[in-house]
Amino acid sequence: MKTFCFLAFLFFASASSLGQTDTIAARIVLIGDAGEFTKGRHPVVDAVKQLIPMDAKTTILYLGDNLYRSGLPDEQYSYYMASRSVLDTELSIADNTPAKIYMIPGNHDWENGGRNGWETVIREQLYVDQLGKKNVKYYPENGCPGPVEVSLTPDVTLVMFDTQWWIHPYDKPEIESDCDYKTKDEVLTQMDDIFSRNSKKLIILAGHHTFKSGGAHGGYFKLKQHIFPFTDIYPKLYIPLPGLGSIYPIARSVFGTPQDLKHPFYAEMIDAVEKVAKKYPNLKRPIRRSSRIFQKFLSHLQILRKEKLKLLKQLNTRIQLPFQPVISIVKRDGLKE
Repeated sequence: MKTFCFLAFLFFASASSLGQTDTIAARIVLIGDAGEFTKGRHPVVDAVKQLIPMDAKTTILYLGDNLYRSGLPDEQYSYYMASRSVLDTELSIADNTPAKIYMIPGNHDWENGGRNGWETVIREQLYVDQLGKKNVKYYPENGCPGPVEVSLTPDVTLVMFDTQWWIHPYDKPEIESDCDYKTKDEVLTQMDDIFSRNSKKLIILAGHHTFKSGGAHGGYFKLKQHIFPFTDIYPKLYIPLPGLGSIYPIARSVFGTPQDLKHPFYAEMIDAVEKVAKKYPNLKRPIRRSSRIFQKFLSHLQILRKEKLKLLKQLNTRIQLPFQPVISIVKRDGLKE
């Protein structure tokens, strides 16, 4: 069972620029790891519908792992309808409203990084496309890496990048594909171009995999994971293995799985993207105090309370933009921070 939540950014245009009282210029709602129901319902989707106005200023961004555990199966499988109903619920969030939805894939949408990952992510995208919802887009398309650039307002640009494509060890669209950007170098070159053209705007660079983690993906494990290591596989599997149980978390914190920051493919991606970012004086690393561009990959929406305060301070005092941002976090249980 995953813990998921949504995080909302409200950007207020300044009174000086409008000549009147402050008003919302853009509202961006980030939802991560939303790919399963809790007791037959989707509490985060329900909470967003209740708490967020679904008007033309609202953008909903699903940050991957839209379906657990292995993406959308073929129709022949018995659990196809159950999986499809999760997607249907996620995409119903803005039905009959002018709000926009963008959905990007995560590792679970690529068959949890499996051999048929490319086929699986395309199946999910095609299902979303065939629904024919004009305010919904699945990006990047066809298993391509992106980046895909979307202007949300004159001052905010959204850039979507399929991070699983970068670290995926099996078949994926590369040099012989029809993708606009077929290699890692081409992806980085396009990012460089986007950053350059939008250097005076707020850029939200969105992908599934985090560039910073205080959890297992970053090599940090709780005592429970050392004593009851099988709870990572099945939450109720409390088989005590003191001492022996530490082998897995220690090995993972040193070497990493393909979904961990320590893994060579993952570390290469972080290093490569940050090298592009460092070419710009006002773009350092995620949540840097001198950054004019908000570059934050969100897996499991790991913006903790301290990070939230740091981000607010950064956006309010360091980024020279004609609006003021407000951040709101709502967890699985619907409680608001």
